[in-house]
Amino acid sequence: MKILSTEINLGSASNVSNASVIRLFNSGDSNILVTRKDYTGTVVGSFIVPAGQVIYAEKYFTDTLEGSADVKATKTAYSSMMSFEGSAADPLPTYTHSVSASSVDEGGSFTTTITTTNVDDGTNLYWELTGVVADDFSSGALTGTASISSNSATFSHTVDEDNLTEGSETATIKVYSDSGRTTQVGNTLTVTIVDTSTPPSEYAKLSTNNSDTKDAHQPTLSNNDLTAQSSTPNTTNWNHGRSTLGFTTGKWYWEVTASGEAMIGVEPISENIDREFFNGGTTAGLATRDGKVWFGGTLVVNSGNDWSDGDTIGVAFDADNGYMYIYVNGTLKYSYDSTMSSSVIKKPSYSVYDAGSGQQWTLSFNFGDGGFAQTPPSGYKAVDVANGAVKAGYAHSAHRYWRIQEGDHTNYQIHPRSARLGLIPTDNLSDITWLYTFTSDNCSDTGTYQNWTASTYDHGSPIAFTHYAISSVFNGSNYGMGGSASLRAGTYYVEYSDDGSSWTTAWAGVAHNSSQDGTGAEAIYPSTGEDITGNNTCFCGHGIMQGSRFGPDNPNDGTDWGSKWSNSGFDQSIDLAFDGYLRCGAYRARTGGNAVLITMSGVSITVNEYVKVYVEQNYPSTVTATIDGVTYTSAHTGNQVHTHTFRQTGTLTQLTVVNQGSGGRTYLEGIVVDGYLLKNNTTTNGWNY
Repeated sequence: MKILSTEINLGSASNVSNASVIRLFNSGDSNILVTRKDYTGTVVGSFIVPAGQVIYAEKYFTDTLEGSADVKATKTAYSSMMSFEGSAADPLPTYTHSVSASSVDEGGSFTTTITTTNVDDGTNLYWELTGVVADDFSSGALTGTASISSNSATFSHTVDEDNLTEGSETATIKVYSDSGRTTQVGNTLTVTIVDTSTPPSEYAKLSTNNSDTKDAHQPTLSNNDLTAQSSTPNTTNWNHGRSTLGFTTGKWYWEVTASGEAMIGVEPISENIDREFFNGGTTAGLATRDGKVWFGGTLVVNSGNDWSDGDTIGVAFDADNGYMYIYVNGTLKYSYDSTMSSSVIKKPSYSVYDAGSGQQWTLSFNFGDGGFAQTPPSGYKAVDVANGAVKAGYAHSAHRYWRIQEGDHTNYQIHPRSARLGLIPTDNLSDITWLYTFTSDNCSDTGTYQNWTASTYDHGSPIAFTHYAISSVFNGSNYGMGGSASLRAGTYYVEYSDDGSSWTTAWAGVAHNSSQDGTGAEAIYPSTGEDITGNNTCFCGHGIMQGSRFGPDNPNDGTDWGSKWSNSGFDQSIDLAFDGYLRCGAYRARTGGNAVLITMSGVSITVNEYVKVYVEQNYPSTVTATIDGVTYTSAHTGNQVHTHTFRQTGTLTQLTVVNQGSGGRTYLEGIVVDGYLLKNNTTTNGWNY
């Protein structure tokens, strides 16, 4: 016997120095099973080495043997009395992969070819694509098996030609020798999938539901909702509304043909449409027929009568910089940009239309469907979904995947009995997408609360959900959010994703179905804003609330907000208003006496969209907010609504709260700024959910 290697043990798999013939000695006291596997890890066979015995075994040089540490193995030379297959000089298997195209447009195909040497026919190899999802392909999977025949195998994919704009993606292709895909063989391939699709065109129209306006008087719409006409001209009623699509970034252009004295322009999405649009603090830019432009209550342009009935008025708005330009029959008449003022329109805005009181007027809009009468300025686009316009509302940008998550209800004592939860891309109840349905609506205070595992809603293409809907099964009689046996309250939050795996919180807050004797629907989901449908009877049936996105700047910077408040004393700590929850009863701040004024000062909070202050719901109350040195007042004279909203922007330096009733203490449940709940000593979004 000729010895060719040092002796090793077979406690782990080994090819024994690429041996073809091996001397095996079982040094143990019991028989030991030795297993032979090929280079792919596939079992070829097994045999017993008796205790205390020496045997010789033949294998292919790349095969491995595994048994026990008691089995000693040595590579030996060949004997003329032994038969064998192959030799140590045989080449190892090789694997080379190629793809028919390194870049493929949507709708195109590519084929991957595996080329081998010294690999037996019928050998299975296992491939995998990463960096993409199954929906990216109309044919072809993310994993599969290729069987080698004549040292070759192929598999193909066809890229789906969808309407989802998601940018280019890179598919990474790897091949493995084992079904578990742990041992890669050959080179790695990449294929760039070029996104050539755009969403189908959907041009803006005029809204048929404008109940988020201050005055509930809407124009009469015609011409496929592109023409608005004043319907109630008198000295007190204003007709006004906004378009169905808006924009948060980009450059936009639309045209209007006017008759009568009407107003056109833009309005930030955080603002309710408000009479002349130039009330103090309203950061909007407006153009009137007589050549006036108002901004935040200030007349910034007064150029006289610049257009007549029948003229084509072009509006160009730069949402990135807050600049607005007005053209008449293709000629620039005036502009509002950095050359006029440093206070430009920096809010995400929508196009709007309006008219003054006592006026007869007609506005016919052209948002680009069919082309424009005049050539838009360079770089400005039609108001179209395909160009990036989004549904109006407190909108996020559009995303493909959405879900509602359930928070920690235990902090609200009793779980809600919600029948259905849903999201809405418009302000119309008929457009609800019910993501969760537990039971049918009823008003009997029956039905058991059910936990759920949040499932993903896949719209198939991006959609901007802007509203939250809750349908209750509870006919309640107690209005507080804590302590009552009939309370049904809990926390929920809405998330979106572009890939179905990475999620971002869109908005969060408290949902409950005790809504102040059928009024004040803000109490249902207080973080989200007003119930814009007018359907405030939310004891039983639908409640719909605007979803307030988290703002661009988090006001929580680690400040101890409770330390900023002062008064004659609290018998329920002021810190309860800044604990991350919106709760009533014993879980909110309360003063020790009647009609007591409390003040927050010594702060500097940036407000980009709004401030909402939650106080006592059963007594009249007044709240003031000082923003950029101007003090604004919100007063509720009734006993139902307990939320005070300030839509002014700038730096908040002071808040005051006072109970204006004949008796009762002053309460404070919490403060929300731009969707963030103020919370003591944190830098998070504030919400405990």
